[in-house]
Amino acid sequence: MVLDTGGYGPAEIVQAVTVTAIGVDASISVSTAVPALFIPSGENVTLIGLSLHGEGIGTNGITFQGGVTLRLYNMLIENFTLNGVRDVVNGAVEIYDSEINDNGSYGLVVANGTAYVSGTSFEHNKAAAVGIYGPGEGLITVADSDFAYNTIGAIAYVGTLTLSNDRFFSNNLALTATGGALNFANCLLDANTTAYSVSSGSIAGTNPGTSFIVPGQAMYGTLSTAVTLQ
Repeated sequence: MVLDTGGYGPAEIVQAVTVTAIGVDASISVSTAVPALFIPSGENVTLIGLSLHGEGIGTNGITFQGGVTLRLYNMLIENFTLNGVRDVVNGAVEIYDSEINDNGSYGLVVANGTAYVSGTSFEHNKAAAVGIYGPGEGLITVADSDFAYNTIGAIAYVGTLTLSNDRFFSNNLALTATGGALNFANCLLDANTTAYSVSSGSIAGTNPGTSFIVPGQAMYGTLSTAVTLQ
């Protein structure tokens, strides 16, 4: 538990731990080209209430590797040159009620691990807010979250990315699949330059349809046959 308000430096977490900062302002600011937090394989970590600041210098907010289950609650992760949260390979991450903003590449990027995100906002991330890229079959589910002013809201290179009750506003491109599968239900796509773009992957909604794609946005490619609700 963090007892005192204060600023801390980058750290490597090498054992299972829960770090709680409730009622105090606990932050990690990075002044060199390293991650704020590095978590090697084999240890489960829970972080609550921390703020991670890249200061336009730090590489990733959190880098974690295979065998790790990472749980984040009420986090602020911002202004890293690369990614807010990066799963190197085979990790599992859960993110709740957090803000991941202003990162130079992705807000959250997953290799062939898994991720579940709920109640989280992604703003002004330069490559994409959320992405899944491989080389294996990863899985990301994002629910009840907001995507605004990102270059891309959600992208599936490989694996499966599922969106439920999410809102996409004023992104350059809200949804895209370039080899993977992207599924969405009960989503709002409004004021994006492009609502969706399908190339070598697939994007499917639900049948009956429950999402609202506001007119006036570009749309490229054909949506796959809608998934029928059971």
